[in-house]
Amino acid sequence: MSKLEFSALQFLMENRKNQEFVINDSDKNLGAAAAEKEDVIKECSRQLLDIHTYLKLSAEEVEMLIAKIRTELLEVVNKYSLRNECSKKEKTFC
Repeated sequence: MSKLEFSALQFLMENRKNQEFVINDSDKNLGAAAAEKEDVIKECSRQLLDIHTYLKLSAEEVEMLIAKIRTELLEVVNKYSLRNECSKKEKTFC
């Protein structure tokens, strides 16, 4: 472990109860990332409110989408259950 890595680990351990920082996994599986909680919330909000990427749905649309996904998932699980290609846990997922 390098000095920089050790210092970062030491900082995180000393500040683990500090509510101002959060530790998340990074995208691209690059390991853990520490950031100020306020910055993480701002960035999540920025991304989720991006109307070019995400479509805002009404509660009714969400319920319909969930029902559709649940039905499709059940069909897949049933198909593979009949072939005995699912574990017990997978069979009871739905």
